[in-house]
Amino acid sequence: MVRSMLAVVLGAIAALATLLLLQSLGMMLFPLPPGTPLDTEEDLARIVAAAGTGERLWSLLCWLRAALAAGVVAARTSHRHRLGAALCAGALVACGVALDTAL
Repeated sequence: MVRSMLAVVLGAIAALATLLLLQSLGMMLFPLPPGTPLDTEEDLARIVAAAGTGERLWSLLCWLRAALAAGVVAARTSHRHRLGAALCAGALVACGVALDTAL
């Protein structure tokens, strides 16, 4: 049981690392225009609203890849409850997506 819980935590860490890596790569592929203000939440909302299709697809693929990484790491680390650990790690990523869209 402890190993399964550790597997979920490791899966969440893998998802976070994957997401940060891919989002950093996305910032290189889709840089912000020079002089873009990021002082307020309205500035950020304006940038997100003006995002193109490629940027939105990249963000979707980042989250999907993070969920896959979480599930794979959790399933491979867990000994007995592979499916349960993978689903729990995926649920943590889904909560991250919900928080990301709600904020």
